[in-house]
Amino acid sequence: MEILGFVLAVFIGVSLGLMGGGGSILTVPLLVYFFQVNTFIASTYSLIIVGISSFIGAIPFVRKGHFHFPAIIQLGLPSVIVVYLTKYFLIPIIPNQFSTASGFVFYSDKLLLVFFSLLLFFAAYAMIRNAPKQEERKNISGFQLVLYGVLTGFLTGLVGVGGGFIIIPVLVLVCNIPMKKAVGSSLIIIVLNSLIGIFAVKNFADFDQNLLLKISLLSVLGIIIGSLLAKKIDGNRLKKVFGWFIFLIGIAILIKEITSYF
Repeated sequence: MEILGFVLAVFIGVSLGLMGGGGSILTVPLLVYFFQVNTFIASTYSLIIVGISSFIGAIPFVRKGHFHFPAIIQLGLPSVIVVYLTKYFLIPIIPNQFSTASGFVFYSDKLLLVFFSLLLFFAAYAMIRNAPKQEERKNISGFQLVLYGVLTGFLTGLVGVGGGFIIIPVLVLVCNIPMKKAVGSSLIIIVLNSLIGIFAVKNFADFDQNLLLKISLLSVLGIIIGSLLAKKIDGNRLKKVFGWFIFLIGIAILIKEITSYF
């Protein structure tokens, strides 16, 4: 089981290098189901793994100037602030379980996975849907852009996802930023979010540093492979296939966590 998990860790990096995002959303399920890591700890592991992977992936974009600084400020600044607030203040006060008046018990780690499965559906939809035509695209206000940053920061802090599936469509479809600059900007924002989120963690005592190192190195290896493949394969063509794959993973997680109560 762990061997398959390590293979999937490479795949996460490949998707990031090939498509500019998407794979990192599978990091938490990978850690929970293949390596039996607690869900909340897995969300922090994911921040570290995604942060390292995105940093490596962002280097060529930064060197070539493929990023949009104003968008990074408008979308990234509120995102970074909310990541810290979520990770430092919200996560520690979430109880391990919730009890109803009838005595039924909900466990917070399982509820988080159910929420995560719904997030996978949203990410899958963002990848599968056809991009709107130019005349159908609508500009949004700076305030709305900030709200997208807040949403990204909250999701990053809560479940450890990179948020590229939110950031890239907003930058490309709403802000009309070219894809390469959108991907570069997204990676930079993800790195900043991950870094701040890690700083907000209060206790590292339970971390499996050996596992973290292995997954991170394999993910970086995947990015290198994906970057090489990107020169020969159009990553955009793979997004729909990968979107359906994420959708199926979401269904599997949802069914598993709901049936665990019965």
